Amino acid sequence: MFGYGIYKKSEINLINELYNANESTIYKLQKELLNLEDSVELLSFLYTIKDEVIINIVSNKQQEKFLVLKKFYGNSMLISLKNQFTSFNNFPNVYVTLHRETKLEDQGIIWYYNKSIFIEDIHAIHKRAGNGRILINEIISFAKEHGFKMIDGELTENDKLKTPGLPDFYKKMGFNVNKEETYFYMEL
Repeated sequence: MFGYGIYKKSEINLINELYNANESTIYKLQKELLNLEDSVELLSFLYTIKDEVIINIVSNKQQEKFLVLKKFYGNSMLISLKNQFTSFNNFPNVYVTLHRETKLEDQGIIWYYNKSIFIEDIHAIHKRAGNGRILINEIISFAKEHGFKMIDGELTENDKLKTPGLPDFYKKMGFNVNKEETYFYMEL
């Protein structure tokens, strides 16, 4: 009888060990599956940005991490903030037109002088999250890096209604705003 108890105890220990091992294996498999799902989501996200150039990685005021991407469309450029959680059509972006002067020399060489960047439209999506500030700073950096002389844009009544304080935002960013608050510019 004494021996039977030891035999039973070791059998119970064996069953517990197998059960714990199975739970551990199941946990590891679940973790691997989650990693695979994350990898698939990441690959899907990377596929959506395949035609864009990554120029920076930033965090907004809410500590959301974004890739800063740029894409050229002829004489225009789109700078956007994307991560794998932003939907296809709902991401912060700024659309600008690049104004350049050309000079043709006698030898037939054309020189382009970067003159100004006109901000056509900006979509910060979530107000007061710092996305607009990030986008404007990226435009300013791009303009300085490529020798543009000025950044400017218009403030419509619709813009000011949707985003109260927009003229003050541009002033804080270093832009000059006209008295009517319909135009802003920054000389570089």
